[in-house]
Amino acid sequence: MQKVNVMAKLAILCVLLIAMMMALSFVRYLVNERQSYQNNVVEQIEQNQIGSQAMMSPFIMVPYKPYVACDNMKETTTSTPQTSSVINCSQDEYRITPMQQNDWNADFEVKNDQYQRGIYRATNFITHITGKGQFNTPASNPNNPSELTAAKMILPIKDLRGLSQKIMMTINGQKYAFSTSKAYPELGLELDLGNIPLQSVNQFEIDIQLEGLKQFNFFGDENTQSFNAQGNWQNVKYLGSSLPKTNNSDTQHFNAKWSNFASYTLLSNTDVNQCLKNAHCTLLDDNNNGLAMEFLDPKNIYQQTDRAIKYGWFITLITFACFFLFEVVKSLRIHPIQYLLVGVAQAVFFMLLLSVSEQLNYMLAYWIASVACISLISWYLIYVLKRWQDATIFALLLSSLYGVMYVLLQSSGMTLIFGSVLAFMMVAVAMFVTRNIDWYALNENVKPKNKSDDEETLTSPQYGESDE
Repeated sequence: MQKVNVMAKLAILCVLLIAMMMALSFVRYLVNERQSYQNNVVEQIEQNQIGSQAMMSPFIMVPYKPYVACDNMKETTTSTPQTSSVINCSQDEYRITPMQQNDWNADFEVKNDQYQRGIYRATNFITHITGKGQFNTPASNPNNPSELTAAKMILPIKDLRGLSQKIMMTINGQKYAFSTSKAYPELGLELDLGNIPLQSVNQFEIDIQLEGLKQFNFFGDENTQSFNAQGNWQNVKYLGSSLPKTNNSDTQHFNAKWSNFASYTLLSNTDVNQCLKNAHCTLLDDNNNGLAMEFLDPKNIYQQTDRAIKYGWFITLITFACFFLFEVVKSLRIHPIQYLLVGVAQAVFFMLLLSVSEQLNYMLAYWIASVACISLISWYLIYVLKRWQDATIFALLLSSLYGVMYVLLQSSGMTLIFGSVLAFMMVAVAMFVTRNIDWYALNENVKPKNKSDDEETLTSPQYGESDE
């Protein structure tokens, strides 16, 4: 039996595992670099064509001019220079009236093949939004009786490039069209209410066709009753301060419902007035409030490849451990260079997976890369292990490992339990295979005793005895 210096070999294997972790880190860096290219493409599309979308429940805005003390303006008399009086000035302010009992429905058509730059693409959506409810005519202000003639219905929309047609609102049975706000461009669209015959309570319906990229936000007000959304997409992530009361998703479809959602409303006199006074209006920029839906790309190969790399070190560890057990149990001599070459082949698997998946379906790319890697390693092990039967065993082992890794990638919710069971099974197999090995004998290069050795000792002549 050829002897193995166990401690020295284990030390060498530890160094090789560290080297393989560094190699996998390089591949992971490559994945992050390619994903940054993908993000840059999305940013270019947002700048040049369309961006993420957000909208708010419409509201009525009435301008008025309150009289306040003017800052840094004083009138001084000539007789008593120390005496001054404050001049009253008027400034533009706005009062808002939210909609009452408004309900919303949105039907999304999501796809990822419309906006593409080379091999990179962005997920976009077209949504048909309908809303209905009622609103009250704002009360008149005796100090400024003409203010209601300047009242406007405001419909805040984040990116007006996403509108493919005019937005129509039906008020008390008559249709009126929104237009881009010239007086308040920071707020999106407006509808002049000065020439519309309003009642004390007015019924409204609205129809919106809106296109966006990747994410949609809706900001309601304190009177919003419900928001229902459905579409042809399965991978939807719900964000914001209001999560859906119910949501269901299956193959290529989702359905979510919000009812009486209580969220921090951005709709207030202070917010609107502050928005109009700033150069950049942030009324629709707070993604942490309201409700939000992010449409995830199920073919995000970079996230899946990054997850696969996290299992790469575990597969390399198992492979090296199996090599070591073969070396001990079958009295083989496997050189560290041979360990290293097999480890490098497994690292190259992830580079193949990344490059092929950018061109083909991820599942197909995974099986192409795994078959290529397993075939190469199996062919090489015929010469390392000296027997094709042992190489076949290793091929089956590697096939099982790559199969299990694929299952883990596809079942993110069960990753921990599957990984734990796999680790337990591998430890159990290692303990079973090595249960009869005398590790001290291997490390001290001493041939372990067996039954034939004991019998030979008993029948041999004792010290000092003659051979007669």
